[in-house]
Amino acid sequence: MSDGSTSLTVDIRGRVRNVRVQRNNGLLALYEAVVNSFHAIEDAEYQGRIDITVARQGTLDRASDGPVTGFTIADNGVGFNDTNFKSFLTSDSVAKASRGGRGVGRFTWLKVFHSVHVSSTFQVEPDTTATRQFSFSFDGVEELELEKPAAKDAPIKTIVKLASCRDHYAPSIQKSATAIAKCIIEHCIEYFLSGKIPQVWLHDPSAPDPIRVDELSRDLFADSTVTTPFEVKGHKFSIRHTYLEARANTSHSIELCAQRRVVKSETISGKIPDLRGALKLPGRTEQFSYRGYISGQALDDAASDSRTDFDFDAAALFQSSDLEILTLESVLEAATKVAEEQLEDLLKPIRAQKMERIEQYVQNVAPNFRYLLSRRRDEVEKLPPNLDDRGLDQGLYLIERDHEHEVRQSINECIAGTDIESLDSFSSMHQSINSLMEEYAELDQSRLARHIQYRYAVIQMFEYLLGTSDIGKYSKEDAMHDLFARRKQDTSDGEEEHLNLWLIDEKLFFHSYYASDIPFSQYKQEFHRDNPDRPDVAIFERTMAFADPTEMRNSSITSVVLLEFKHPGRTSYSDGEKDNPIAQIFSYCETLREGRAKDSRGEPISLPENAPIYAFIVADLTPKLRRQAKNYMLTEAHDSQGMFVYNANHRCYVDIRSFRRVISDARKRNMAFFHKLGLPSIPPVIQAVGQ
Repeated sequence: MSDGSTSLTVDIRGRVRNVRVQRNNGLLALYEAVVNSFHAIEDAEYQGRIDITVARQGTLDRASDGPVTGFTIADNGVGFNDTNFKSFLTSDSVAKASRGGRGVGRFTWLKVFHSVHVSSTFQVEPDTTATRQFSFSFDGVEELELEKPAAKDAPIKTIVKLASCRDHYAPSIQKSATAIAKCIIEHCIEYFLSGKIPQVWLHDPSAPDPIRVDELSRDLFADSTVTTPFEVKGHKFSIRHTYLEARANTSHSIELCAQRRVVKSETISGKIPDLRGALKLPGRTEQFSYRGYISGQALDDAASDSRTDFDFDAAALFQSSDLEILTLESVLEAATKVAEEQLEDLLKPIRAQKMERIEQYVQNVAPNFRYLLSRRRDEVEKLPPNLDDRGLDQGLYLIERDHEHEVRQSINECIAGTDIESLDSFSSMHQSINSLMEEYAELDQSRLARHIQYRYAVIQMFEYLLGTSDIGKYSKEDAMHDLFARRKQDTSDGEEEHLNLWLIDEKLFFHSYYASDIPFSQYKQEFHRDNPDRPDVAIFERTMAFADPTEMRNSSITSVVLLEFKHPGRTSYSDGEKDNPIAQIFSYCETLREGRAKDSRGEPISLPENAPIYAFIVADLTPKLRRQAKNYMLTEAHDSQGMFVYNANHRCYVDIRSFRRVISDARKRNMAFFHKLGLPSIPPVIQAVGQ
């Protein structure tokens, strides 16, 4: 028996300072105390029991729902007999080395809590028991009650009280009773899954009843677990595949263990294709998340003293020379592959459902990506499930970009690696390039398909604008104008991909300069005039063929195109120039043919006398507009959906088209392409509007 007070002969403050406990892992101190209880019960070799009591600070409403302040851990193991007490007083004790003990777990108590108090009743002789009480602090161990005989009927029990959590760790231990119980299970999973676990009870004043933690562990995990051995660089490991009842924001993870405790957790959600969201097991209605628990001697050796990280370089000093040095990344990579093989059957239905969704999207919405389903199917299959249309389009586009880069690189490498003097080599190169060019042709077809889809969407929107009665804050005329060419923009804004003048005539795509809803006086390239006239759209064309790009600026303008849009359904037109679109067009013609036009540098613009002006007016052909057109000698088209004339005085072709004719002609010109891509003849939006 001890006959005096005892202190721990070590710089405890410095030792605690070197123990690493992350701010979000304050429960580590509790885990260490619980594992000590497991060891004590294992040594006792009889049916054991552990009782964990949560201490909470009371609130004004109740004395039981306040924040967690500490824990009391009681067990009926062997207790702090002389041998164990001596080990406790020895820094870095190796008494539990065979079970992974590092002799530093108790320092995590002081790292997280201000106060530690221990009371232990233990067996000395077969019929004799004794008690010992002491406190543990930065000052050492203060024995409050020396070892003495216990009361005759005193039960064997050890109580460790961790009190007054430090502010730094307090937020990480604020959990419900059930959450604390689950955290203990997950950290000490190897104990709970071993089948040789004592009764573990959790008492919390905030919970109506005590929680039987060992029984909860059986309910928490799916019934069957499988263990798979694997090897990394000559080191042997095993991974226990478990399925934990899913919680909110379910994630799947690899848990690296040492000495039967979790040391490090790494999420694998997203690292294995289609492993996102909860899993469903055969015959079970609940949802689960995957946990793969890895163990192995190499992990035991590399675990830090506080079991919060691994140091494989340090562990390598004690390994045989025929073993390669491990890295955390190599172990995780190998374990993830093993986990993926284990999860294959569970992921098959998820993958099948995802691919069905992708194929439907490609078929109905993005046919330009069809070739990826054969050329790059492996990459397509790796896309995450449950992507919305935007995310799916972005994912397929990135795959296409990678494919294009690889094809280009392969073509260049094929050419660079060919001996042009060798006929066989040249023939081989020719065959390889032909094969690669077939793939490159698919890329061109994809771009064409994307452009056709864009045109399909524009026509769809055109139909919608004609059919709807309310488009929000925009007028129909403005909305229709923006559909053809965005207002207040010209060539310098770099928005030509949004020009949809092909709706009127495909040739309008080719031009030197365009301006949309901008006065002549603000034209940045062609004209710099003090003139308030402002056509809806003006397009200028220069002589392009055989021209030197450096001289193109000074070449003559060969033609001009003017466009005017009127409000769909508009019926009121006066004979004055302001409301008469034909008069407006001829006014613009007079302005453009004056000889004083200058560009932004102040130099004269050459508009040859014979340069034609083409004017398109897009409007509903109401009786009033037809009368005005006939006054200007316009002839009605055969389908009554347009009128046209050539005015020799202004050297201007005037073409009036109804909105319905424009959209009908545009659809007819593109219908063969729409049909080739499998796009419906009647756009879905139009069907919805019609319904």
